[in-house]
Amino acid sequence: MTTPVDPAQKTPAAKPAAKAAAKPVAAKPAAKATKAPTKAPAKTPAAKAPAQAPAKPAAAKAPADKSSSTKAAPAKAPAAKAPAAKGTPAKAETKAKPVAVEPIKPGKDAWARLATAVNGSRSVNELLKKAQLSEWNVKVQPAVVLAETDNCTECEAPAGEKHKKNCLMLADVPNDTGLVDAEHTAVPLEMDNTWGLVRPHPDAPHGRKFISSTTSNKVPVPIEVRGEMLASIMKETKAKTGPAGPLWNDKAAFASIRVPEQLMVGGKDPVEFRVVVISSLVSARSSKLIISPVRVATQTVHPVEFLKCPNHITLTAADDADKRITETSSGLDLLHTYTQWFTEAAESLFARTLTADEFSKFCNTLFPYPGDTGTHAKRTRHQMCINLMRILFEGRVDITKDIAGTAWGALTAALTVFQQFDPETGDTDTDRAMTTLFADKNNPSKTAWQLARRFVS
Repeated sequence: MTTPVDPAQKTPAAKPAAKAAAKPVAAKPAAKATKAPTKAPAKTPAAKAPAQAPAKPAAAKAPADKSSSTKAAPAKAPAAKAPAAKGTPAKAETKAKPVAVEPIKPGKDAWARLATAVNGSRSVNELLKKAQLSEWNVKVQPAVVLAETDNCTECEAPAGEKHKKNCLMLADVPNDTGLVDAEHTAVPLEMDNTWGLVRPHPDAPHGRKFISSTTSNKVPVPIEVRGEMLASIMKETKAKTGPAGPLWNDKAAFASIRVPEQLMVGGKDPVEFRVVVISSLVSARSSKLIISPVRVATQTVHPVEFLKCPNHITLTAADDADKRITETSSGLDLLHTYTQWFTEAAESLFARTLTADEFSKFCNTLFPYPGDTGTHAKRTRHQMCINLMRILFEGRVDITKDIAGTAWGALTAALTVFQQFDPETGDTDTDRAMTTLFADKNNPSKTAWQLARRFVS
């Protein structure tokens, strides 16, 4: 079922077939066919082949797929492919390269995809300015509703009749008929217990942008004030600034710092910890401080919480300096505690080797086959995701070769597919990032973590 891998896999078998072309003896291909599996007898645990020979992943994989299929099929496949491979052994080698997943560059994680500034800032205040998050000066204004009346608000002509001569309403709100329409009769009525959040914006009409309505007449805490917490934690941990940017159409903003001490899973796989502050301007969403691990090689975020250790604390909506000191201390404590919980979970997953059957069930749970009646797009997506999962899990690319065959490798493969490639987790990189970071339900990255932890529970 792993179509993209087949061309690369079958080339080793095709080479001997090309040599035997001059001697079309039936017994010869059979002898070669038995020779191929002996090259990698360790296929039964699919994970071990790449782990033992990371420098030759394609060679190790070729017999692996043949042994997993029926015995009759491999005999047919070399015979069918032999003419194509006859004079093109070099071409087959170059074909194996496109199977590899391109290295994922820094700055492609979910937080960075939402950011308007990623790095290069010496302080949190500088980061906020670069990200265009400072000096929003949000004001709370009375909210009004426009109610229709019976007459033009300028000339008092009845609705549906001609405006009086020189009525200014037609100059402000023109129409084709010259009659008084509903818009010409509307008057503003103030709403009870409702206000609007407005901030200056150079590109908005009249230089003001409406952000949201609210039931509180209190001015929201600016992100510059929340940023003081990050600055304190940054000083304590010697961290560096990370991504920052607006969220939910300016209803909130985030800023982050990167803790310098990385976790090396299994002594070889780096994971970076970020401290992220989300400053919300609306009561519908809480402001939070979040600890967010990011695997460096694949730029994948781990949105995981533990039963006895969540990954965040909720910040008070009030502008209270004393509470902020307490929250900063709580944030530092959470960073240390959460790091310990995450480290233990990641190391246990790394120590657990998966069988081929376990990995197959893991894949099929995350990417269930849509069936023959499924749309072409659904079946294509399924095949693409399964193929990518195998390539990543078996360590046939540099970004996963050090964790091949492990439960940690399977989890990494799933998060990489969901966050970097899968079309169903978002039409764009921004959609995928929002799903990863903020979706509580139907978040495939969280589902992958839940499934992976069953391997070690």
